[in-house]
Amino acid sequence: QQASEQQADNASAAKRKLDFASPAAPKSQSSQAFSSMAPQCANSVKVFLRVKPTKAASAQVVSLVDNQTILFSNTKQSVDPITQQQITVNDSYNFKFDHILDQATVQSDVFEKCASSYVEQLFEGTSSLIFAYGVTNAGKTYTMIGKQPDQVQGDLVSKLKSKKKFDSKPLVDASQPISLDSQDGIIPRAMVKAFEMLDQLRSKNSNNEYHIDVSYLELYNEQIYDLFNLLPTIEEDREKLEKMTRAELLLARKQVLKVHEESGKNVVRGLRRLNITNAAEGIQLLYEGNKNRQVGETSLNRDSSRSHGIFTIRLLSNQNASAMDSDNNSDAMSQDE
Repeated sequence: QQASEQQADNASAAKRKLDFASPAAPKSQSSQAFSSMAPQCANSVKVFLRVKPTKAASAQVVSLVDNQTILFSNTKQSVDPITQQQITVNDSYNFKFDHILDQATVQSDVFEKCASSYVEQLFEGTSSLIFAYGVTNAGKTYTMIGKQPDQVQGDLVSKLKSKKKFDSKPLVDASQPISLDSQDGIIPRAMVKAFEMLDQLRSKNSNNEYHIDVSYLELYNEQIYDLFNLLPTIEEDREKLEKMTRAELLLARKQVLKVHEESGKNVVRGLRRLNITNAAEGIQLLYEGNKNRQVGETSLNRDSSRSHGIFTIRLLSNQNASAMDSDNNSDAMSQDE
Protein backbone atom coordinates (compact mmCIF):
# COMPACT_ATOMS: atom_id res chain seq x y z
CA GLN A 1 0.00 0.00 0.00
CA GLN A 2 2.83 2.40 0.85
CA ALA A 3 4.50 1.67 -2.48
CA SER A 4 1.30 2.29 -4.46
CA GLU A 5 0.67 5.55 -2.59
CA GLN A 6 4.22 6.66 -3.34
CA GLN A 7 3.74 5.90 -7.06
CA ALA A 8 0.55 7.96 -7.08
CA ASP A 9 2.38 10.87 -5.44
CA ASN A 10 5.18 10.66 -7.97
CA ALA A 11 2.74 10.59 -10.89
CA SER A 12 1.00 13.67 -9.50
CA ALA A 13 4.31 15.47 -9.12
CA ALA A 14 5.23 14.59 -12.70
CA LYS A 15 2.07 16.23 -13.95
CA ARG A 16 3.05 19.40 -12.11
CA LYS A 17 6.48 19.14 -13.73
CA LEU A 18 8.37 19.78 -10.53
CA ASP A 19 11.82 18.29 -10.14
CA PHE A 20 11.81 18.11 -6.35
CA ALA A 21 13.84 15.42 -4.63
CA SER A 22 11.29 12.95 -3.41
CA PRO A 23 11.67 10.12 -0.89
CA ALA A 24 11.18 6.76 -2.54
CA ALA A 25 9.73 3.84 -0.63
CA PRO A 26 11.91 0.79 0.06
CA LYS A 27 10.49 -0.92 -3.03
CA SER A 28 12.60 -0.50 -6.16
CA GLN A 29 9.38 0.04 -8.13
CA SER A 30 8.86 3.41 -6.49
CA SER A 31 12.44 4.46 -7.15
CA GLN A 32 11.90 3.75 -10.83
CA ALA A 33 8.72 5.81 -10.79
CA PHE A 34 10.65 8.81 -9.52
CA SER A 35 13.46 8.36 -12.03
CA SER A 36 11.05 8.20 -14.94
CA MET A 37 9.73 11.69 -14.22
CA ALA A 38 13.12 13.41 -14.07
CA PRO A 39 13.69 13.99 -17.83
CA GLN A 40 10.39 15.86 -18.10
CA CYS A 41 11.47 18.40 -15.49
CA ALA A 42 14.95 19.36 -16.65
CA ASN A 43 14.28 23.11 -16.62
CA SER A 44 12.43 23.47 -13.31
CA VAL A 45 13.45 23.08 -9.68
CA LYS A 46 16.65 21.15 -9.04
CA VAL A 47 17.47 19.71 -5.64
CA PHE A 48 21.01 19.01 -4.46
CA LEU A 49 21.93 17.22 -1.25
CA ARG A 50 25.15 18.06 0.57
CA VAL A 51 26.23 15.46 3.12
CA LYS A 52 27.96 17.06 6.09
CA PRO A 53 31.08 15.33 7.44
CA THR A 54 30.07 13.40 10.55
CA LYS A 55 31.40 10.79 12.93
CA ALA A 56 32.13 7.32 11.61
CA ALA A 57 29.07 5.88 13.38
CA SER A 58 26.80 7.73 10.97
CA ALA A 59 28.17 5.68 8.07
CA GLN A 60 26.18 2.74 9.42
CA VAL A 61 22.96 4.71 8.89
CA VAL A 62 23.65 6.82 5.80
CA SER A 63 25.38 5.61 2.66
CA LEU A 64 25.64 6.85 -0.91
CA VAL A 65 24.44 4.45 -3.59
CA ASP A 66 25.53 6.76 -6.43
CA ASN A 67 25.73 10.51 -7.11
CA GLN A 68 21.93 10.74 -7.15
CA THR A 69 20.78 8.20 -4.56
CA ILE A 70 21.27 8.05 -0.82
CA LEU A 71 20.33 5.08 1.36
CA PHE A 72 19.13 5.33 4.96
CA SER A 73 19.35 2.04 6.88
CA ASN A 74 17.79 1.58 10.27
CA THR A 75 18.34 -1.69 12.16
CA LYS A 76 16.10 -2.26 15.18
CA GLN A 77 14.98 -5.07 17.45
CA SER A 78 11.35 -6.17 17.41
CA VAL A 79 9.13 -9.07 18.52
CA ASP A 80 7.62 -11.52 16.06
CA PRO A 81 3.83 -11.31 16.61
CA ILE A 82 3.42 -15.06 16.03
CA THR A 83 6.41 -16.69 17.71
CA GLN A 84 6.95 -13.89 20.22
CA GLN A 85 10.69 -14.20 19.57
CA GLN A 86 13.12 -11.32 19.30
CA ILE A 87 13.89 -10.49 15.65
CA THR A 88 16.07 -7.95 13.88
CA VAL A 89 14.27 -5.65 11.45
CA ASN A 90 16.22 -3.81 8.73
CA ASP A 91 14.40 -0.78 7.30
CA SER A 92 15.99 0.80 4.24
CA TYR A 93 14.86 3.89 2.37
CA ASN A 94 16.23 5.35 -0.86
CA PHE A 95 16.08 9.11 -1.55
CA LYS A 96 16.71 10.49 -5.03
CA PHE A 97 18.20 13.92 -5.85
CA ASP A 98 19.47 15.70 -8.94
CA HIS A 99 22.95 15.40 -7.50
CA ILE A 100 24.51 14.44 -4.17
CA LEU A 101 27.61 16.18 -2.86
CA ASP A 102 29.43 13.77 -0.58
CA GLN A 103 31.37 14.55 2.59
CA ALA A 104 34.61 15.20 0.68
CA THR A 105 33.09 17.89 -1.56
CA VAL A 106 34.89 21.24 -1.18
CA GLN A 107 33.30 24.69 -1.40
CA SER A 108 34.54 25.40 -4.92
CA ASP A 109 32.94 22.19 -6.22
CA VAL A 110 29.68 23.03 -4.49
CA PHE A 111 29.59 26.35 -6.34
CA GLU A 112 30.44 24.84 -9.72
CA LYS A 113 27.81 22.10 -9.46
CA CYS A 114 25.02 24.06 -7.78
CA ALA A 115 25.35 27.75 -8.60
CA SER A 116 27.79 28.66 -11.38
CA SER A 117 25.30 28.13 -14.20
CA TYR A 118 22.77 30.41 -12.50
CA VAL A 119 25.26 33.28 -12.46
CA GLU A 120 25.68 32.76 -16.20
CA GLN A 121 21.90 32.84 -16.62
CA LEU A 122 21.85 36.21 -14.86
CA PHE A 123 23.67 37.66 -17.87
CA GLU A 124 21.07 36.12 -20.16
CA GLY A 125 18.30 38.02 -18.36
CA THR A 126 17.06 35.07 -16.31
CA SER A 127 16.32 35.37 -12.59
CA SER A 128 17.30 32.45 -10.34
CA LEU A 129 16.95 31.47 -6.69
CA ILE A 130 19.37 29.32 -4.72
CA PHE A 131 17.82 28.17 -1.47
CA ALA A 132 19.64 26.37 1.37
CA TYR A 133 17.46 24.32 3.69
CA GLY A 134 18.26 22.07 6.64
CA VAL A 135 18.10 21.57 10.39
CA THR A 136 20.13 23.71 12.77
CA ASN A 137 23.90 23.17 12.47
CA ALA A 138 23.46 21.39 9.13
CA GLY A 139 25.86 23.82 7.45
CA LYS A 140 23.48 26.16 5.58
CA THR A 141 25.35 29.38 6.39
CA TYR A 142 28.70 27.72 5.71
CA THR A 143 27.52 26.52 2.30
CA MET A 144 26.01 29.85 1.30
CA ILE A 145 28.50 32.29 2.86
CA GLY A 146 31.45 30.27 4.17
CA LYS A 147 33.60 31.00 7.17
CA GLN A 148 32.97 34.60 8.14
CA PRO A 149 35.70 36.90 9.49
CA ASP A 150 35.72 37.36 13.27
CA GLN A 151 35.79 41.13 12.80
CA VAL A 152 34.12 43.04 9.95
CA GLN A 153 36.19 46.16 9.37
CA GLY A 154 34.75 49.51 8.32
CA ASP A 155 31.22 50.64 7.57
CA LEU A 156 30.80 50.24 3.84
CA VAL A 157 27.00 50.44 4.06
CA SER A 158 27.12 54.05 5.34
CA LYS A 159 29.67 55.04 2.71
CA LEU A 160 27.61 53.58 -0.11
CA LYS A 161 24.45 55.30 1.15
CA SER A 162 26.13 58.69 0.72
CA LYS A 163 27.74 57.80 -2.60
CA LYS A 164 26.20 59.28 -5.73
CA LYS A 165 24.20 56.88 -7.86
CA PHE A 166 26.28 55.08 -10.48
CA ASP A 167 29.54 56.59 -9.16
CA SER A 168 32.15 54.17 -10.52
CA LYS A 169 34.88 55.01 -8.01
CA PRO A 170 35.48 51.91 -5.84
CA LEU A 171 35.34 52.20 -2.06
CA VAL A 172 37.14 48.89 -1.52
CA ASP A 173 40.50 48.38 -3.20
CA ALA A 174 40.16 46.04 -6.16
CA SER A 175 43.48 46.73 -7.83
CA GLN A 176 44.48 43.12 -7.22
CA PRO A 177 42.33 40.14 -8.24
CA ILE A 178 40.30 38.73 -5.36
CA SER A 179 41.78 35.56 -3.95
CA LEU A 180 38.91 33.43 -2.71
CA ASP A 181 39.52 31.45 0.44
CA SER A 182 38.95 27.71 0.22
CA GLN A 183 36.10 28.11 2.74
CA ASP A 184 34.26 30.89 0.88
CA GLY A 185 30.69 29.88 0.10
CA ILE A 186 28.32 30.25 -2.83
CA ILE A 187 27.51 33.98 -2.47
CA PRO A 188 31.13 35.30 -2.41
CA ARG A 189 31.99 33.03 -5.34
CA ALA A 190 28.89 34.18 -7.24
CA MET A 191 29.96 37.79 -6.66
CA VAL A 192 33.43 37.18 -8.09
CA LYS A 193 32.09 35.35 -11.13
CA ALA A 194 29.45 38.03 -11.76
CA PHE A 195 32.07 40.78 -11.97
CA GLU A 196 34.35 38.65 -14.12
CA MET A 197 31.48 38.21 -16.57
CA LEU A 198 30.54 41.89 -16.25
CA ASP A 199 34.07 42.93 -17.29
CA GLN A 200 33.81 40.68 -20.34
CA LEU A 201 30.40 42.11 -21.20
CA ARG A 202 31.61 45.69 -20.94
CA SER A 203 34.58 44.99 -23.23
CA LYS A 204 32.26 43.53 -25.89
CA ASN A 205 29.49 46.11 -25.68
CA SER A 206 30.52 49.69 -25.07
CA ASN A 207 27.13 51.14 -26.09
CA ASN A 208 25.34 49.96 -22.96
CA GLU A 209 25.99 50.78 -19.32
CA TYR A 210 26.06 47.89 -16.87
CA HIS A 211 25.85 48.02 -13.09
CA ILE A 212 25.38 45.57 -10.24
CA ASP A 213 23.57 46.32 -7.01
CA VAL A 214 22.80 44.18 -3.98
CA SER A 215 20.21 44.03 -1.23
CA TYR A 216 19.94 41.91 1.91
CA LEU A 217 16.65 41.37 3.71
CA GLU A 218 15.78 39.31 6.75
CA LEU A 219 12.59 37.41 7.56
CA TYR A 220 12.21 37.07 11.31
CA ASN A 221 9.00 36.21 13.19
CA GLU A 222 7.00 36.86 10.00
CA GLN A 223 8.41 40.39 9.68
CA ILE A 224 10.71 41.77 6.97
CA TYR A 225 13.78 43.85 7.85
CA ASP A 226 16.54 45.50 5.83
CA LEU A 227 19.94 44.27 7.03
CA PHE A 228 21.59 47.28 5.35
CA ASN A 229 19.51 49.79 7.32
CA LEU A 230 19.72 49.80 11.11
CA LEU A 231 18.03 52.71 12.86
CA PRO A 232 20.31 54.92 15.00
CA THR A 233 20.06 54.57 18.77
CA ILE A 234 18.51 57.45 20.73
CA GLU A 235 20.58 58.96 23.56
CA GLU A 236 17.49 59.29 25.78
CA ASP A 237 17.00 55.52 25.62
CA ARG A 238 20.55 54.67 26.63
CA GLU A 239 19.60 53.26 30.06
CA LYS A 240 16.93 51.06 28.46
CA LEU A 241 19.28 49.96 25.69
CA GLU A 242 22.04 48.96 28.10
CA LYS A 243 19.71 46.38 29.68
CA MET A 244 18.97 44.73 26.34
CA THR A 245 20.69 41.66 24.99
CA ARG A 246 22.47 41.96 21.65
CA ALA A 247 19.55 40.23 19.90
CA GLU A 248 17.00 42.57 21.52
CA LEU A 249 19.07 45.62 20.62
CA LEU A 250 19.39 44.53 17.01
CA LEU A 251 15.65 44.00 16.74
CA ALA A 252 14.93 47.41 18.31
CA ARG A 253 17.05 49.09 15.61
CA LYS A 254 15.25 47.42 12.72
CA GLN A 255 12.33 48.92 10.83
CA VAL A 256 9.57 46.62 9.60
CA LEU A 257 9.13 46.69 5.81
CA LYS A 258 5.98 45.78 3.90
CA VAL A 259 5.42 43.88 0.66
CA HIS A 260 3.43 45.71 -2.02
CA GLU A 261 2.34 44.77 -5.51
CA GLU A 262 3.70 46.98 -8.25
CA SER A 263 3.13 46.28 -11.96
CA GLY A 264 2.09 42.74 -11.13
CA LYS A 265 5.21 42.05 -9.05
CA ASN A 266 5.67 41.76 -5.28
CA VAL A 267 8.08 44.45 -4.09
CA VAL A 268 9.51 45.10 -0.62
CA ARG A 269 9.01 48.84 -0.33
CA GLY A 270 11.89 50.69 1.32
CA LEU A 271 14.45 47.93 0.82
CA ARG A 272 17.85 49.45 0.07
CA ARG A 273 19.73 48.41 -3.05
CA LEU A 274 23.38 49.42 -2.89
CA ASN A 275 25.28 49.91 -6.13
CA ILE A 276 28.70 48.23 -6.02
CA THR A 277 31.69 48.58 -8.33
CA ASN A 278 33.57 45.35 -7.61
CA ALA A 279 33.21 41.95 -5.97
CA ALA A 280 35.19 43.03 -2.90
CA GLU A 281 32.53 45.62 -2.05
CA GLY A 282 29.77 43.06 -2.46
CA ILE A 283 31.48 40.52 -0.22
CA GLN A 284 32.11 43.09 2.51
CA LEU A 285 28.45 44.16 2.35
CA LEU A 286 27.46 40.51 2.75
CA TYR A 287 29.54 40.26 5.93
CA GLU A 288 28.26 43.59 7.28
CA GLY A 289 24.64 42.65 6.67
CA ASN A 290 25.11 39.19 8.11
CA LYS A 291 26.34 40.51 11.44
CA ASN A 292 22.95 42.26 11.77
CA ARG A 293 20.96 39.02 11.54
CA GLN A 294 19.16 37.59 14.54
CA VAL A 295 21.09 34.70 16.06
CA GLY A 296 20.53 32.50 19.08
CA GLU A 297 22.31 29.70 20.87
CA THR A 298 21.15 26.12 20.41
CA SER A 299 22.51 22.88 21.80
CA LEU A 300 24.25 22.31 18.45
CA ASN A 301 25.26 25.84 17.40
CA ARG A 302 26.25 28.80 19.59
CA ASP A 303 25.47 31.34 16.84
CA SER A 304 22.61 29.69 15.02
CA SER A 305 20.72 31.92 12.57
CA ARG A 306 17.22 32.48 13.91
CA SER A 307 15.93 34.08 10.71
CA HIS A 308 15.77 33.64 6.96
CA GLY A 309 18.11 35.83 4.91
CA ILE A 310 17.73 36.75 1.23
CA PHE A 311 20.77 38.29 -0.47
CA THR A 312 19.98 39.55 -3.98
CA ILE A 313 22.46 40.35 -6.74
CA ARG A 314 20.90 42.45 -9.49
CA LEU A 315 22.34 43.23 -12.92
CA LEU A 316 21.18 46.47 -14.51
CA SER A 317 21.61 47.23 -18.19
CA ASN A 318 20.54 50.28 -20.13
CA GLN A 319 21.78 52.77 -22.68
CA ASN A 320 20.65 55.56 -20.39
CA ALA A 321 21.84 55.46 -16.77
CA SER A 322 18.88 57.62 -15.68
CA ALA A 323 16.50 54.81 -16.65
CA MET A 324 18.27 51.99 -14.87
CA ASP A 325 15.11 50.70 -13.21
CA SER A 326 13.70 49.28 -16.44
CA ASP A 327 12.37 45.77 -16.99
CA ASN A 328 15.72 44.77 -18.53
CA ASN A 329 17.06 44.03 -15.07
CA SER A 330 17.62 40.52 -13.80
CA ASP A 331 18.26 39.06 -10.38
CA ALA A 332 20.26 36.19 -8.96
CA MET A 333 18.95 35.57 -5.48
CA SER A 334 20.65 33.57 -2.77
CA GLN A 335 18.80 32.56 0.33
CA ASP A 336 19.70 30.60 3.41
CA GLU A 337 17.41 29.51 6.16
